[in-house]
Amino acid sequence: MSLAAKANIQLDPTGTIDSGCTRHVTHESQWLNDVATSGGSITVGGNNQIPIEGIGRVEQTVVASKGDSKTLTLHGVLYAPLLQFNLLSVPVAVNQHYRLSFDHKQCALQAQPAVTSTALVASGAKSFADSMILRL
Repeated sequence: MSLAAKANIQLDPTGTIDSGCTRHVTHESQWLNDVATSGGSITVGGNNQIPIEGIGRVEQTVVASKGDSKTLTLHGVLYAPLLQFNLLSVPVAVNQHYRLSFDHKQCALQAQPAVTSTALVASGAKSFADSMILRL
């Protein structure tokens, strides 16, 4: 993948769980399956516009709470190669039948059948984003 050739930015391979985000978004082209070309842009950080180049499905292998591996599938994920981090939308995840449980230190994501992945609360998160780090 040659995202560094498109922009001189440091890309974060982890995901940010965002309760204000209306779509799942990734800069990781290798994560996407069944990608369709898509235009437009998303607004981040108030007024910053990031172009959208595609939309597809992401399948990630996660370790379930009992230690076995499961596949986490997210549909309708936007591909934004210039975005510095990946976004997991809480409202979209809930609509896709995932359950999220938050406390002051972590977030647990549960699918059916039960697959739980935990995320640590991000330190120093910007005030405009309600975010946590999801390590898949």
